[in-house]
Amino acid sequence: MTYAIIGSGAIGTALATQFARNDIDVLVANSRGPASLADLVGRLGKNIKAASVQEGLKADIVILAVPFGSVPETVRDAAAWNGRIIVDATNAIDFAAFTPKDLGGRLSTDVVAGFVPGARVVKAFNTLPAAVLAAIPRRTADIVSCFFQATMPRPMPKSRRWPRSLDSPDLISANSRTGGLPSLAAL
Repeated sequence: MTYAIIGSGAIGTALATQFARNDIDVLVANSRGPASLADLVGRLGKNIKAASVQEGLKADIVILAVPFGSVPETVRDAAAWNGRIIVDATNAIDFAAFTPKDLGGRLSTDVVAGFVPGARVVKAFNTLPAAVLAAIPRRTADIVSCFFQATMPRPMPKSRRWPRSLDSPDLISANSRTGGLPSLAAL
């Protein structure tokens, strides 16, 4: 199972931090190229590998942590998705006015899914601040939840499930209630 995070801003870096903390290999890519990620890779360690966007788009699970308006250009040259998973961490907002983009009544996940035909799309990580996503999970009775929406008509095969090592008893995981959706809430 291969993972990639496309985007190295606050959300992409927060998620990469969790992969590193859990000793899971992940490619990180951005529009500026692998060389621009040297500091991030150096800070987070051996499990974080800088990659080109094209390399990242080949992963089994690709997390899009880019501005919503950049999605079409970011995924344009990807190989056939063939059921691979896109985790959409974007927010469809007009940053200048900080207002929702007019999507003509469509969900932003459906818009993203239109750019990645054949992919299974999960909307996640867009409702929590980066600082919360990057934080070390507390091992208490507190519960942190991460809401997500998926466009997956059938359960994922076991080989496509989220890594078990990211599951945490203090975080809600919808995996057992959703017919095999990834436990994305576990990050």
